[in-house]
Amino acid sequence: MNITSSLNIKHNDTGKASLLLNNFKLGNIVQMEIIPVSEAEVVSIIKHLKPKDSAGYDGISINILKHCAHIISKPLTHIYNCSLTSGTYPERCKFAVV
Repeated sequence: MNITSSLNIKHNDTGKASLLLNNFKLGNIVQMEIIPVSEAEVVSIIKHLKPKDSAGYDGISINILKHCAHIISKPLTHIYNCSLTSGTYPERCKFAVV
């Protein structure tokens, strides 16, 4: 017994969903092309951030980031591109101050 029958829910479109899933072929999947991020893009994004004096969990404010955008753009670009190509996201970037 599945959960939908125990809940007594009627699904009229289950045939359509099953048909779509049964006809699904792995060859129909389009691969996403990974386009590297450029230093110019990183600098542009930093420059377009709203200026704030408040700091994040790392103690760095947006205003400080804006002043050193050209200096930190190369290492940030490297980190972003490594993250995109490896499919992993750095643990330290998963924190936010809300």
